Amino acid sequence: MDNLKRIFGRRLRAWRKKRGKTQEQIAKMAKIDVKYVSEIERGNKGVSFEAIARLARALDVDAFQLFIPDRLMTHDLESVLELATSSISNPNPEKMKLFLDELRLAAQKLNEP
Repeated sequence: MDNLKRIFGRRLRAWRKKRGKTQEQIAKMAKIDVKYVSEIERGNKGVSFEAIARLARALDVDAFQLFIPDRLMTHDLESVLELATSSISNPNPEKMKLFLDELRLAAQKLNEP
């Protein structure tokens, strides 16, 4: 789990910097304490689905983009993921966790020989 926290934190930091925003700006836009944003970026704190949604809105990205490294994000992949997630509105947190778990497993299978 700690590895996932670090990965998510790095992705959050990368998107924040790509958008030219400070932690303070993102925290204010997402209505999240700046110390919490800092802890997330360092991989020290886990993050709720609601916080992920708020951070994604603040960064003007889809939530799934916070989980995928730039090196894997091609135009085709982005289109497929957008199509796959476009019909999701007000997801049930348990079902969203299952969806993300399945997505993670599918991504791991792509790395297998």
